[in-house]
Amino acid sequence: ARLLASVCTLDDELPQGAPTSVTLGNLVLKPLDRRLSALCKKFGLTYTRYVDDLAISGGEVRLRSLAPHIDRIIANEGWLVGQDKGGLFGRGEYREYLGISVGGFLEVGKKTAERVVAHFADLESGKIDLLTFRQLTGWARAVRASSYERRG
Repeated sequence: ARLLASVCTLDDELPQGAPTSVTLGNLVLKPLDRRLSALCKKFGLTYTRYVDDLAISGGEVRLRSLAPHIDRIIANEGWLVGQDKGGLFGRGEYREYLGISVGGFLEVGKKTAERVVAHFADLESGKIDLLTFRQLTGWARAVRASSYERRG
């Protein structure tokens, strides 16, 4: 276990973007996934997790009534919701999840669009690194495939 931990961590943390991080995160979050999935299934909600970003969607009334149970499950599994994360959002309220606006119909979120525009400005001026360039090309592919592009 110590050997694996030393190979898979950097300064005692899982490094973001390492190929092992997602797999290890999935193993660690499996009990939380199981409990939240079961609760959501029982009440007709949809549970989604991408790495460490959780989303529960469905009827607003059900979500509001289940929020204390959801919070308790997260705490019982030993996790904390980040201070700038969490909350309940009704239909039509603006909210970004993984850079996508999910407040009504799916489209690239405002913050993400602003960040991409800034990165393209860096690209034009020659001040961009390879990782950011790859992120930009990935976003461009995602936008082309999204409803945002098709609505235009």
